Amino acid sequence: MRVRGQVIRQLPEKGFGFIEVSSEADDVLFYMTQVPATVEALEVGMWLEFEIKEAKGKLRAKAITIPGAQVRHSAKESTQRAFEASTNTIVAVFAAVEFCALVAKMLASGSKFVYIGLAFVVFMNGVAAALFWLDKNRASKDEWRIPERQLIHVCLLGGWPTGWFMMLGHRHKIRKESFLVRYFLAVLAHLLCIGLLIANG
Repeated sequence: MRVRGQVIRQLPEKGFGFIEVSSEADDVLFYMTQVPATVEALEVGMWLEFEIKEAKGKLRAKAITIPGAQVRHSAKESTQRAFEASTNTIVAVFAAVEFCALVAKMLASGSKFVYIGLAFVVFMNGVAAALFWLDKNRASKDEWRIPERQLIHVCLLGGWPTGWFMMLGHRHKIRKESFLVRYFLAVLAHLLCIGLLIANG
């Protein structure tokens, strides 16, 4: 059965908040990733409609919707979509350039270090896929999460292309600005290191 409640507290830095429901003694937990993307900004006092399920003794909201008057496409949402689309292209291009440059250097020099570097980058993309999927899965079950620093380290070590597409595909951390800043800094640092490896390998 669907119920309606008001947002009474939200913790954007942690990715969740709480809803007050008149029929329940305890507040209901919800995750920011479950809020429809068409919402311009989630605010305390906003009404949400949802279903309630109990997990590990906690009430959690699922299948969240917003009363029609509060749902609207905004300039902010359009900007977010444009950012994601352009970043998709940039990530794909840089990932392809990195891979092709490593292969070309490997064929030209035969250096074992380039072979190792290419194999390591491929391996770290596999690790990134596993960790981002696991973190998203645990978040949906309200279980212990993968520390963000570990996700950033994996991206720094070469898993950044897969990391990005996992974030986008699962709508995971894609709106968390503090994480995105660290992610892009890790990508930049990684690409600089790869450039030095190719130049001096």
